Amino acid sequence: MHATWTLQDFGGKQPSEIFREHFLTCFISDPIGVKLRHDIGIDNICWEADYPHSDSMWPNAPEQLHEVLTANSVPDDEINKMTHENAMRWYSFDPFAHVPREQATVGALRRASGDHDVSVRSRSHQIPCRETRRVPQEGRSGARRRAAEVRPAGGWLAADRPACARCGQGVGRARPAPQPRRSPARTKPVSYAMTTS
Repeated sequence: MHATWTLQDFGGKQPSEIFREHFLTCFISDPIGVKLRHDIGIDNICWEADYPHSDSMWPNAPEQLHEVLTANSVPDDEINKMTHENAMRWYSFDPFAHVPREQATVGALRRASGDHDVSVRSRSHQIPCRETRRVPQEGRSGARRRAAEVRPAGGWLAADRPACARCGQGVGRARPAPQPRRSPARTKPVSYAMTTS
């Protein structure tokens, strides 16, 4: 129907066929999408961890994904397609040419990162240099310590922010200066003078 005004010719193919030839979908946590995987097209679905974004399931992504896959009775061949094989095919990339498959399992990767701190931390308390936009060399934990030492309870006023040793500009997030409180507009009472004649 749309072809009459878009002048597109898909060679008689259905929209679902075009979709399956040209689109790769991905999900972070989507129990309904996994349940409907055959309607969508099992070869067009990829799971993504979305690390390091704050909305990712990291560091418990494998366990949460396993729950969804188990709840929907997804067989191993389909798990392999959704977790890595589809992405490998669509992007013509073989990660196992760089990291052997046995070293790329969840268990192997966790063992390899055993001496790294992978705890979840808030990054909102870092104080980057305004000039370089980087946290100073003392590291992120040092920036958090500095922030805790100098930040007033309610935040900084723009004029009170500490200066960066490198650029001399104020660092950290400034809260706006307090504005005078405005009272709601008031109307003057209207008086009606009655005259008698």
